[in-house]
Amino acid sequence: MKKETALKLSAILIILLGGCTTVTQTIYVQNVKVDGPINQPPIHVTDKNQNESITISPKFYLNTTNTQTAGLNHTNVNRTGNFQVDTVFNSDGTWSYKVSNTNTYQFKGRNLSWNLPSLYAGLDVDLPMSRRVSISGSFNFSNQEDINLVGGSVGLGFNSQNKNSTMRIDVGLTFQEYWYDAATVVVTETQPAFGDKTTVVSFFRDTNKNTSINPYISVTYNSDYEKSPVNFYLGLSYFGQTLFDYEPQKPDPIYYPFTTTTVTSDTYNKVSTAYVGINPGIYTKISDNSRIMFGVSILKNLEMENPSNSVFVIPMIKFDMSL
Repeated sequence: MKKETALKLSAILIILLGGCTTVTQTIYVQNVKVDGPINQPPIHVTDKNQNESITISPKFYLNTTNTQTAGLNHTNVNRTGNFQVDTVFNSDGTWSYKVSNTNTYQFKGRNLSWNLPSLYAGLDVDLPMSRRVSISGSFNFSNQEDINLVGGSVGLGFNSQNKNSTMRIDVGLTFQEYWYDAATVVVTETQPAFGDKTTVVSFFRDTNKNTSINPYISVTYNSDYEKSPVNFYLGLSYFGQTLFDYEPQKPDPIYYPFTTTTVTSDTYNKVSTAYVGINPGIYTKISDNSRIMFGVSILKNLEMENPSNSVFVIPMIKFDMSL
C-alpha cells in the first residue's frame, strides 16, 4: 500500500511540475494608420428663454491640422532602425520567426499616423427636463477616403442662471467610429518547467472599423444681455479619445504567403489619448428662437508620445434653433 501511495504522489508531482509552463504574449504596434475626427463634447449656450424649449443645433467643424503623428509601443530595432527576425524552419514543413539578437536599439520614430477630416458636420439636441437639468445628445458624420464614419454623444447638463449670465456643467459619454490599418507584432514567450525558453514572433495586418466610448466633462459660461447684439461664451472641457481597440486576427500575407502556416493570438491592443480644451466664442440672435455661434476649440493633447502636434485649433460654426 505504501508503495502504491508513493507512486501516486510521484505521478502527481511529475504532472504538476511538467504542467507548470508560463506563456507570455506581448503586442507591439509597428505601424498604424487611423482615420476619424476628434469627437469633442458639445457646447451649450443657455439663455432665459430656453427653459422649456427643445434646442436643435446643426454645427460644422474645420480642422486646421489634418494629420497627427506620434510614437506607440514599438519593438526594439536594429542599427538601421528596422525590427529584424530570424526564420526557423520546422520539421513539419512550416516555419516560424524568432527575435534577432540585433534588435538592441530603442525605436525613436513615429509609427502612428492619424488622419483627421478637413470638415465634418454634426447635430446637437438639448431637451430641458426642468429649469436646472437637461438631457443632451449629438450626432456627427465625416467621410475620409470614401469611408463613412459616425459618432456622437449623450449626457446630462446642469445650469445655473443669473440676471445676465449662465453657467452650465455637462457630463456624459462620447462614441465615435474610427477606421484603422494596423501592422502589429505579437511576441510569445514560452517558459516550460524544464528546458529552455522559446520565443516566437507573429505578424498581423488588420484593417477594420471600431467604435470607441469615452467620458467627458465640460463647463460653459456665457453672457446673456438681451439688448446686446453680441454675447460671448467660454467653455472648458476634458475628454478621452480611444483611437483603436482590437485583437490582431489576420496574419500578414507578406510573412505568411501560404495557408500551411497557422498564427494565433489572444492579445488585445488599445491606444487612447485625452484632451483638455478651451472654447471661446461669440453668439448673436437671429430671431427670438434662433441664434448663430462662432467659436474655436483649442485642444491640448495630454497622453500621446512624441506627437507632431500637441495643440489643435479647430474653428466652429453652430446654429441654435429652439422649438
